[in-house]
Amino acid sequence: MQLNVSPESAAALKADRTIRCLLDVKYQPATASRHSSVAIAYAKDLVAEFTTAILAQLGGRQPAAAAVEAAPPSSNNADQPTANTTQLNAVQLRRSRMLVCFDLFLADCGPETRKQVDASTERPIHAVFLKPQDDRYQVNRNPALDRRVAREYARLWTVDRGPRPFFTDDLNPPFYDDGFRIEDNLDELYPGWRSREGAVRMGVPEPERRRPAHWDAESDDAESDDAESDEVKSDKEEEGDQ
Repeated sequence: MQLNVSPESAAALKADRTIRCLLDVKYQPATASRHSSVAIAYAKDLVAEFTTAILAQLGGRQPAAAAVEAAPPSSNNADQPTANTTQLNAVQLRRSRMLVCFDLFLADCGPETRKQVDASTERPIHAVFLKPQDDRYQVNRNPALDRRVAREYARLWTVDRGPRPFFTDDLNPPFYDDGFRIEDNLDELYPGWRSREGAVRMGVPEPERRRPAHWDAESDDAESDDAESDEVKSDKEEEGDQ
């Protein structure tokens, strides 16, 4: 894999012994499925590959692959030194693309730092993306992503009580029942759930459906400005017709 780590990202990892990354890649697993089990397994493999490439560049040699953890370390071993590890926080499918938020910890990252990072939704974001002009992946510090990632990550904490990584799919927005994501056999679990009347009649809590936020650098303000511009254009056209 061809990958370049920016000086700012390299300095942050060397100084803090950890960075939070947002990986943006084309979603193309071996099995054509958008189920969370397939997407998360694919994300784990990619994160392990990217982490190995990052550490190899910083260390000047190919290191042993970092272990990828789907959940935070347990309290029983959190105080003990570990190898280089990455923790998957969230996986989001956006049509043909996949976004993965993960934390990279170097082996000598202290337990207190690990705990603080694990408990925080707000961290500086380092974007991992493909540069099409030279077919090389780039790791860059991207402040424009900080607020968006933190806001969506915090929202997922409030609606999803399941273990990390959290998972969303914009083509199949997740349903939550009492805080747990449901993907399979909805009709068997909740006959008639597709209609609000059916859910109320059977006394079944209607699963909560959320529109996933997009973790890109576009701002909400820009979207509002576009909507406002369309309204202004429409008003002017009406005035011209009168």
